[in-house]
Amino acid sequence: VPAAAPQKYKSLMQKAAQAAGFDSCTVRMESTAAAMAYGLACSAVKNKKQTILVFDMGGGTTDITIAENTSDESYHVLQTLGDTHLGGDDMDQALCEWVLQQHSDLSSTPLLVRKCRDAKIQLCNGAESTYIAIQGRRYTVTNADFETCLAPLLGRVKALLETSNKVQQKPDEVILI
Repeated sequence: VPAAAPQKYKSLMQKAAQAAGFDSCTVRMESTAAAMAYGLACSAVKNKKQTILVFDMGGGTTDITIAENTSDESYHVLQTLGDTHLGGDDMDQALCEWVLQQHSDLSSTPLLVRKCRDAKIQLCNGAESTYIAIQGRRYTVTNADFETCLAPLLGRVKALLETSNKVQQKPDEVILI
């Protein structure tokens, strides 16, 4: 489950697993599960005590887990935190709002949001600029424009990472999901 999922959501997940016939069910945060899977799959960390930071930015949430594995392949979660309103969808919306501010002749529509998502993907894949074609016109968006509209969201990512830095152990590995 997302790190910042409410307890009610976690309880419903456990009840659903029990209804499906699972006698024992442990709900893990997505980023915690990723840290565990990384440690189990990566021979480089086996038989070695190591601190792992997992950064998981999904469509709607961002989760961070800092976990420590021990030589006997057990795990100790040092910290899990997240933001339930910080993800790729929020980036799409930020770009859409920026486009609307720059071009007052446009209005917010699902099509504009989809076009902004496509532009975000192109820019994240290395394009210096791209355009949004809508209503018979083309609107250029550069990487600099994209960074400007994402600045508030990136500030929130930075705040999460600064909070995670309060853990005594600095990560030996960082896993981006």
